[in-house]
Amino acid sequence: MMTLLQPFGVDRIESYKYPIIMGYGILTAISYILAELFLIYILRYSRNLPSLMRLITVNILISIIMGFLISCYSSWTITGSLYRGWHDDNDQFTLHSLWINSFYAAIIGSFISVYMFLRDRNRLLHNRLKEEIEMNRILIERNATKDNDAEKIKYDSEPTVSLKGSTKESVCLKPSSLLFMESEGNYVNIYFNDNGMNMKKTLRSTLKQMEDYFVDYPNILRCHRAFIVNIDKVRKVEGNASGYKLILVNTDYSVIVSRAYASAVYELIEG
Repeated sequence: MMTLLQPFGVDRIESYKYPIIMGYGILTAISYILAELFLIYILRYSRNLPSLMRLITVNILISIIMGFLISCYSSWTITGSLYRGWHDDNDQFTLHSLWINSFYAAIIGSFISVYMFLRDRNRLLHNRLKEEIEMNRILIERNATKDNDAEKIKYDSEPTVSLKGSTKESVCLKPSSLLFMESEGNYVNIYFNDNGMNMKKTLRSTLKQMEDYFVDYPNILRCHRAFIVNIDKVRKVEGNASGYKLILVNTDYSVIVSRAYASAVYELIEG
């Protein structure tokens, strides 16, 4: 790309052109590494969660870092002095070279960022597919060996939980009968099974308040900012780069698992 586009004044270099171009390549790699380190350790972006915002941010960082490094390097290789890269013919300090080189860096950085984004996304999709296959294998084995009589005894001996909202209304249910809960504005929709029938009740509450009722039930967990799910009720998992979708037993319901909670869900099902 450097040889083809000849940015950063490369076209004005007459001797040692290709070794100098190699130096530009090294600075490009250094810029990318520094941008990634800043993104991970300062801005706290996850390396394993590729996103459009991450792509834009890393490209901006690469442009700034690379523009500065290239300005210094170009000045030294072309004029033999770092001073000339930051001063005009009247010896006045100028950022003209920085803006030009940052523009070129943004073009080159966009190619690098898009490539890395697609590579990371493909890697994430590959991992998601492996996890999806493994979780579905475990769910099939678990459902095949499930002892219905033991499940009924456990259900009968299980204490009832009374879910209360900000009004006088409440919902009483056994934790193992819960399918999932969905936040909808100022309300929470509660889906559960009652004597073989799927039921839905709505309370004026927050999902966080509902989550607090099940702190002693590790299989009932938050899987999305808008969903809580009972992992024991999952019969199938479908995955993509954004997370998982959980298909629940004996229903047409599906629950979204966001990327932030995907690892927790995977570990719980695997365990």
